[in-house]
Amino acid sequence: MDYLRENGFAVSAVNTSDMDAIKKKYGMSHIASCHTALVNGYVVKGHVPAGTTRKMLREKPSIIGISAPGMPLNSHGMEEMQKGTLAIYAVPKDGKEPYQFSVE
Repeated sequence: MDYLRENGFAVSAVNTSDMDAIKKKYGMSHIASCHTALVNGYVVKGHVPAGTTRKMLREKPSIIGISAPGMPLNSHGMEEMQKGTLAIYAVPKDGKEPYQFSVE
């Protein structure tokens, strides 16, 4: 949350012990990651860089959301971020397989 605030996002936390229900409700139960955020109608899961979230909001793709699956070492909060090395996936609304979303 601190990372998002430092990058200009207004953040409010809702702690819950039933993350499976939240992930299912928003259509992202098949993507494993540690954090789930709702951002202007999109779901953002895991250690997604702020610039990539901004890119999604700017482009407004027809997707459920984006994810950095797992806990990638080259993401914020894990180790030093290395631009261009983090795999971010977009989750389509039509149930098709997630596809790589370019990182910014």
